[in-house]
Amino acid sequence: MNLQLVSPFKICPYKCPFCMAKGIEENSFSDDFYFQNKKEYLSKLVKIVEENDIKTIVFTGSTEPTLFPKWIEDCSEILKEKCPAVKREIQTRNYTYSNSDFDVVAFSIYQKLKTFPLINNVINRYVFIYNKELTIDDIINIRKNNKEVQLTVKILVSSSWNTSNVNEWIKENKKVFSSKEIEILKENNVRYDEDCSIATGRYIIYRCDGNIYNSWSEKKKN
Repeated sequence: MNLQLVSPFKICPYKCPFCMAKGIEENSFSDDFYFQNKKEYLSKLVKIVEENDIKTIVFTGSTEPTLFPKWIEDCSEILKEKCPAVKREIQTRNYTYSNSDFDVVAFSIYQKLKTFPLINNVINRYVFIYNKELTIDDIINIRKNNKEVQLTVKILVSSSWNTSNVNEWIKENKKVFSSKEIEILKENNVRYDEDCSIATGRYIIYRCDGNIYNSWSEKKKN
């Protein structure tokens, strides 16, 4: 089981067209328990990890998590102190990010890039959001040129909040793989995730409102 650790909220500067979090602000997940009571927030984080046998903590967000370096620092420090065996991963669209104080840095990619981000002394993962701007050859060529980087391909899924402009973009740009292409991905050690929104048995979510959720679509708790 892993824990999706959701950053404090701020309007994201990247505005990825497929982002499932675009409906978050209107759904009132923008209250930030971390800023309101940092000590209690961090204490609860440790308790969640211990009580749920968490193996990996994924720093993510309803926005870009690297916008909050102090939040990253505070969470990392207490986890290293209280839960040293737990692996830490960050998911980011910030290709200039260079913090090597993680086990894994996962870069979200949905367009062709001339150069790819690479951080020394961590596991680098490229998470391709498959759409009309990418081809299977684009992904396989990355594998041919870099054997060490982890590669994951995710298929676009509709917004949990039925955000109309997001779902329209997804409808127009969604691509899927044939069974033959899926085999090619596997042969080249590329992980294939057909629906990353399925949480059951995979992860729980510690949102910035200070509550635990079992899925991204679950409504705000009182």
